[in-house]
Amino acid sequence: MLYGLWKKNLVLLIVIAMLSVEAATIVETQGKTTKTDFSPSIKKTYMVPMRDGIKLATDVYLPYEDYPPHGCILIRTPYNKDNINLSGWADAGWPSIVQDMRGRFASEGVDTVFRNAHTDGPDTLAWIASQNWSNGKIATFGGSALGINQYYMAGANPPNLACQYIAVATPDLHKHAIYQGGEFRKNLIEKWLEGQGSTYILPELWEHENYTLDYWTNVSLEDNWSDVNVPAIHIGGWYDCFQQGTIDGFMGYQYKGGEGAKGKSKLIMGPWTHGGAGKRKQGELVYPANSIDNFSSNLFVEMINQYTMNLSSGFDEWPPVTYYVMGDVDDPSAPGNEWRHADAWP
Repeated sequence: MLYGLWKKNLVLLIVIAMLSVEAATIVETQGKTTKTDFSPSIKKTYMVPMRDGIKLATDVYLPYEDYPPHGCILIRTPYNKDNINLSGWADAGWPSIVQDMRGRFASEGVDTVFRNAHTDGPDTLAWIASQNWSNGKIATFGGSALGINQYYMAGANPPNLACQYIAVATPDLHKHAIYQGGEFRKNLIEKWLEGQGSTYILPELWEHENYTLDYWTNVSLEDNWSDVNVPAIHIGGWYDCFQQGTIDGFMGYQYKGGEGAKGKSKLIMGPWTHGGAGKRKQGELVYPANSIDNFSSNLFVEMINQYTMNLSSGFDEWPPVTYYVMGDVDDPSAPGNEWRHADAWP
């Protein structure tokens, strides 16, 4: 039993690192099934209905047909679910789901830039929980836009959300993404919306420069941290555009969250740019090899084993805060360039 669990965890660690690597699966779309050679898992595509009737394109990866109830992993993305292959996670025994967000790629509706995440996320969780391969406990995973939508999902306090892995994201679009310090982040926001084909929302954002609950509440947790009731791993970078957002997300869950969240989250801050956790080079600086994140994936495994499968794990023993102290990268004898731990954020 222990060997099987260790092997299952090891495989999961490997596939986390290879999340973007393509692997072939059995594919079932509109009733048609084809078989390929590289993975024993199966993939099915569904159009999952939301509460307003809009249907979101959702790929489900299962270890095999008629898989017994198990904890699940969900990713929601605005960047095309077809670019994320989760057959490796399924091969490791985890039913895994990836979904195009509203108005994106194969999904119906209009892209509202996260404003429906607080309803579409919970509706998707409820659908997953109703499937015979789900035990009703679902972890969510992702970074940047794939992490931002997780925050607003958690703020709706959905009963089937078990835990989250949120990287380089923000729980407050107004404060950290769009109007940081009160100033419109023109380059960041306009270029990102151009890439999304969603610049039509710009006039609306300009009109609501000042924070008001009636407009911004769906994309901010500032007024409802107590509705968050799950633990999360919050991962950020000292050079990331959402550095403060990651810290605020951790502090909101850890100190202001509901009973299911308070005191149960982890914060990891490394010397990274946005998406740079797996590299030594950050801009013009090259950090030591120890700067690469080679441990949060193991922490993720510990978390999902505990919170979706009720298995004992070492998640609670991990220190609440893990942070990298940066030093002179050109002087090996200089102080810093090391990981440190804390029981609370300073």
